[in-house]
Amino acid sequence: MRHGDKSDAAIVLPARIEHAPCDSQSRTDHAWRATTRPSLRQANPSSTCSALRRRRATIQTLQVLAKARAAPAVPWDQREASLYGVIFPQMANWLPEGEARRLRREFAAELARLGVA
Repeated sequence: MRHGDKSDAAIVLPARIEHAPCDSQSRTDHAWRATTRPSLRQANPSSTCSALRRRRATIQTLQVLAKARAAPAVPWDQREASLYGVIFPQMANWLPEGEARRLRREFAAELARLGVA
C-alpha cells in the first residue's frame, strides 16, 4: 500500500456507541438513562424521539441543500445524486409541513439548476 492510499485502511469503530433515547432499546434503558443523565429526563420518551428526529432532519436537509447551492456543478456522483433525490423529501417529512414544502421546492430547483434529472 502506498502512503496516502486509503483503499485498504482499517475501519476504526468507537469503543462505545451511545444510543439516543429514541433507539429501539429506549423502552428498556430509558429509565436508567434518566436517572444517570439529568439532561435526558423526560416524562414522555416519544416526544424526545420526535424532537431529536426533527432536529436531525433539519440539520441534514439544510446541509444537503447548502452543498447543492454552493456547487457550480453536481457535487455528488450519479448514485449519490439519485439517493438524495429520494431521501431529501423523506427527511423533510419530519419537518413542519410549510417548512418541508419550502425545502423540497428549493432542493428540486437546485437539482434542476445542476441538471440532475
